[in-house]
Amino acid sequence: MALMTLPPPIAAVAGPVIETRSSPRLKILWAHANAGAKGLLVSGQVRRGSATVVVAGGHLDVDAYGPTGALVAQRTARWNGLLSSGRGSHPAGYAVRLHVAASEVARIVVSHHTGEHDAAEAGR
Repeated sequence: MALMTLPPPIAAVAGPVIETRSSPRLKILWAHANAGAKGLLVSGQVRRGSATVVVAGGHLDVDAYGPTGALVAQRTARWNGLLSSGRGSHPAGYAVRLHVAASEVARIVVSHHTGEHDAAEAGR
């Protein structure tokens, strides 16, 4: 019987910790960050929080914090697609690019807010 030698396991690359903060109106199903040449692409899916709740606007804040806890990047995102179609709740996707290197980010927080940003915050 021939002896097989397996290659050593690939070391897992630790990425930033991602925290989601849903609201009663909108549930953040998942969030993921991919590093690229132009920064971190944070994407995921959201769903209406409850069958009895109508999501009438709002936005997602995506905030990135460095190893010291300092805010290093932030953006506002909206989801793409309808959250409901007749009966039931359907997921919708979102994506936003943070213009910061992955090595500078220790934690990402994605949170839902029901209000709109004022003009000063719109370009975050």
